[in-house]
Amino acid sequence: MDFSVFIRLLGVLTSLLMFLSQWGTITKIMAARNSAEFNAAPFLAEFLNCLIGLLYGLPIVSPDNNVVLVVNAIGLLAESVYLMVFVVHSEMYTKIQVIATIFLELLAGGFIGLIFSELPFGYVRVHTASHLCVMIGILFLFGAPISDLTKAWKLKSIAHMPLLPCIGSFVNSFLWISYFCIRRNYPLVLLNAIGLLVGGLQVFTHYWFSHLAHPVVHVSDPAHDEQTLVPLNQESDS
Repeated sequence: MDFSVFIRLLGVLTSLLMFLSQWGTITKIMAARNSAEFNAAPFLAEFLNCLIGLLYGLPIVSPDNNVVLVVNAIGLLAESVYLMVFVVHSEMYTKIQVIATIFLELLAGGFIGLIFSELPFGYVRVHTASHLCVMIGILFLFGAPISDLTKAWKLKSIAHMPLLPCIGSFVNSFLWISYFCIRRNYPLVLLNAIGLLVGGLQVFTHYWFSHLAHPVVHVSDPAHDEQTLVPLNQESDS
């Protein structure tokens, strides 16, 4: 199998797994019948990202780029379902906010699509679209994970930041870096390099608060003559 085909298949697989990793949050919202404890920003950011990616992958913009087209079409469908569930289980004020944001993102997508269509077909259109994707990605796509990172360090908690999406984002960015290096599309290499950095910080933060922030020590239990593992901070309090 050609290496580029292998990378594309892995990129598609990890992208789909990353979309599915958000299902855990959605099941919690459906079980609680309330989305108050959760933030719509990650879903809205992914929705916009998939919308722009879908426009970029269209044959009239970027020929022979069906992988990007298919992945973002599936992602857009998944994020639409997630946002629908989020809105159904939200308070009225949050419903209005989310629906208004979706409407603005669709308008922005239409405007960007119009810009793409007016550009000269070929190199200029592809690379202008790439640079535009980079700017949108930096402004919007990484806002949600950076917000999660800030919240995690502020609260010293990773309860709102599941591990699987963090790992998925890290691996997915690495694979798409390889794919766009093969296609020599360096603006999108840069975008995914930033994604790799943010994903790596998320994984490190998750590991830090799961293991390093609360080291475990052995404490003897005289009553049972065996050792019990307890967090260090609990030992100091006793």
